[in-house]
Amino acid sequence: AAINFYILLRAVDRFTSNYNRFPGLFE
Repeated sequence: AAINFYILLRAVDRFTSNYNRFPGLFE
C-alpha cells in the first residue's frame, strides 16, 4: 500500500511540475 501511495505522490509531483512549467496551457 505504501508503494502505491509513493507512486501517486510522484504522479502528483510530476503533474504540478508540468503545471508550473506551462501555466498558460491549463487556463
